[in-house]
Amino acid sequence: MNEKIGDISIAGAGKVTGGRYRNVSISGAGSVDGDIECEDISVSGAARIKGNVECKNLKISGATTVEGNLLGENINISGAVRAKGTLKGNKISISGVVKKIQNCECDEFRASGGFSIKEYINADKVNIEIQGKCRVDEVVGEEIRVSFIEKTGFEGFLNSLFSERATLSVDSIEGDNIYLESTIAKVVRGKNITIGEKCHIQVIEYSGELNVNENSKVSEIIKL
Repeated sequence: MNEKIGDISIAGAGKVTGGRYRNVSISGAGSVDGDIECEDISVSGAARIKGNVECKNLKISGATTVEGNLLGENINISGAVRAKGTLKGNKISISGVVKKIQNCECDEFRASGGFSIKEYINADKVNIEIQGKCRVDEVVGEEIRVSFIEKTGFEGFLNSLFSERATLSVDSIEGDNIYLESTIAKVVRGKNITIGEKCHIQVIEYSGELNVNENSKVSEIIKL
């Protein structure tokens, strides 16, 4: 990586090379060619980063594409973001639509809207508020909560006419304390499990307490 210390600010159309910086601000049609390491980075608009990002604080919004990994202490992603690598940090917050992420590792994971993560989410605390289609192979954590948020007003009316119901689709969920709504899963495994409304679960394995809402379907229950 190029040894550069300083600030970057791109507004409108602009391009910079990767390197080490203090603060980075990109808006409009800005792009970064290569890996970038910095303290704080803010990206908005139709930005493109052709490499990895490593920072303390990361905020991405707009139609942003990242062709590498996103590593940071505090990561806040909104808008329409595509990232091809790993998402790793202490606190990760996702809103809007996020696609193509390989996997996600953090202490605390919060998401609202829709997302597509190819492999897994691994976090101590997982809180997913479903407002769109969500897909991940595996969710692992100590405290896992998945809830459905009903859209209201004109947007909710359009969704009811033209969209499938927002759900989380996952192969397996494993945690100590689990609460699920609007979830389609092959296996849910944990200590204390509560299945809320409109879930379809093939197998539940639990060792503590289990509660299943009458509006959900579970094919097999195994007490460990």
